[in-house]
Amino acid sequence: NEILNFDGEAALRTEKAAEPTITEPHSIWINLDEGDNRKQVHKKSILRTLSDRTLDVDSAKSHDRLLRIRCFSIGGDHWDRSAPKPHDKTADEHLLKLEGVFATLLAVNQKQVSLAVLQCTILKSNKTNPPTYHDAVPIAEIGIPSAQYTVTGQIYSMIPFITSADSISWAWDTNYVAFESSKTKQTNSNLPARRRHLNICVDGGLVVPLSSPEFMPARVVLEDIGGDILPDVAEAVETTWVFSESQLQQIKAELLARVQDPEMRSRIPVYGPIKDGRFPYEAHLEGTATSHLLPSVQAPGAKDGRRKCLPCGKEVAGPDRQNHMGQHILLALRGVAEDNLISPVSTDYPCGFCGMSSTMGGRCGYDFQMAAASKSSLSKPCTNVPVGCSLCSDTHWKYNMQTHLCDAHPNWKLTVSDQVRAVFEPKITITRSEERAL
Repeated sequence: NEILNFDGEAALRTEKAAEPTITEPHSIWINLDEGDNRKQVHKKSILRTLSDRTLDVDSAKSHDRLLRIRCFSIGGDHWDRSAPKPHDKTADEHLLKLEGVFATLLAVNQKQVSLAVLQCTILKSNKTNPPTYHDAVPIAEIGIPSAQYTVTGQIYSMIPFITSADSISWAWDTNYVAFESSKTKQTNSNLPARRRHLNICVDGGLVVPLSSPEFMPARVVLEDIGGDILPDVAEAVETTWVFSESQLQQIKAELLARVQDPEMRSRIPVYGPIKDGRFPYEAHLEGTATSHLLPSVQAPGAKDGRRKCLPCGKEVAGPDRQNHMGQHILLALRGVAEDNLISPVSTDYPCGFCGMSSTMGGRCGYDFQMAAASKSSLSKPCTNVPVGCSLCSDTHWKYNMQTHLCDAHPNWKLTVSDQVRAVFEPKITITRSEERAL
């Protein structure tokens, strides 16, 4: 009877009447008493502190080692939990960093190959999917094919001058080179041509970092080289980079040796006419002439991005490269011998770009549209694109996936679910129509 006669609403009214009236407005701060002192603390700070699993960890005590491993190894015992930079302890002279300086070769006016000095804006490794972006890269790794680095930068506009030793040097005028855009149609010939500042992407094998003492430019006060050389710059900055002629010649010789390899030469970026900036680097001063063009180096085909096929030596246009190499790879994997090949296609996971073994250095890379390249058509039947394995973390070219499955997952059809198989199998199947077309 006592339970049935209990008046819950009345009890609630009595309880509410006994509560003190809150007169203070809502605040993001809270007052904390510490002894005789009172201080305001942000409520977020309190929550953050109390939810920190490492709050009571003493780094000096061995019994807290497990928590140190779990919590401190990703950033130390402070609020910054970002991963430590991998090359923090490496000397600068052994690294190429963002905003650092490097040299490469590129073709201007579609055909003239020239030395170019650039400021680094992007460091990317294509070895992972998705690509990995870096703040710094060891110089010794940049040119290694298996590292698959690409370096992006803007070209320095440089002006030549005669030094006090009667030799030529080059000073950066703090501007970057701009090229006329070849992708914009000009409907009116009276309109000025569109321009774009060059942000070129270069294969790591064509990059010479200039952070080592051998190639490092000098940071020079403009007054020391004469304000009349760069009058406009002198008003804006006090110092600029200066390269000696001998430095540029040495760098050019290094790059010239690299492009003796036809495959490396085919990776030289190709651009059109110069719109703004002092480039290519040529000088005619006081009876002394110098040029950093390389007439002995033939520029790659510019209009269709032609590159030499390593197996057969044929110059193949960019849109046809996937089909052309797909033919070589399929024939090699089917055991069909081709006549007159300069370099036979590997049967050990051949690279879809060059035909070399992917496990032995054939890990080159070019930009292409994955979605379009994975669709077969009458004009472009080849669908050999990188495919992620649904049974492990590996990624292989589609034409190599059957080899991978035989090597790593011989019983995969018996172990995977019907759902996984229904999604994965179409991605790795070479249809009869595709094979006949190739």
